[in-house]
Amino acid sequence: MKNKLIQMVLIDCISYTVLSLIMSSLALTTNFVFQTNTNITQFDNLSLFIVTSIISIFITLTSFIKIESYFIENLVIIVEVFLVVYGVGGGIFHWFPFQLFYIIEAGFIALIVFFITRIVIEMNYRMIALKINQKLEVLQNEYDRD
Repeated sequence: MKNKLIQMVLIDCISYTVLSLIMSSLALTTNFVFQTNTNITQFDNLSLFIVTSIISIFITLTSFIKIESYFIENLVIIVEVFLVVYGVGGGIFHWFPFQLFYIIEAGFIALIVFFITRIVIEMNYRMIALKINQKLEVLQNEYDRD
């Protein structure tokens, strides 16, 4: 359970950071952000954090379900991401109007955040596995000497 909590916090931190960077970059270059102006307010930052937190909770809950296929697991997670982005971000926080262009744009940003977060998480898992394998190798070498 402790590992799942760490995973949830890690997913939230990474996705919030990536999303904040994307939204800040868009605010500097376009009039896209939050459809009102190019300034990101404290409320906007809080709403970004709430959305990424809800998504990370859903992803963590999904990880308790045994899904055999890596593809299906990622598909379920992407659906969760879209439901939260459109339902909470678009519906509750009114990040974008529900017009085709903005729905596609929000979906594209959500996919970018998803893939970057997934890549960073996978890199973290590989680093952990490498450290474990190195420790096992050291133990094996010590055992072989005895």
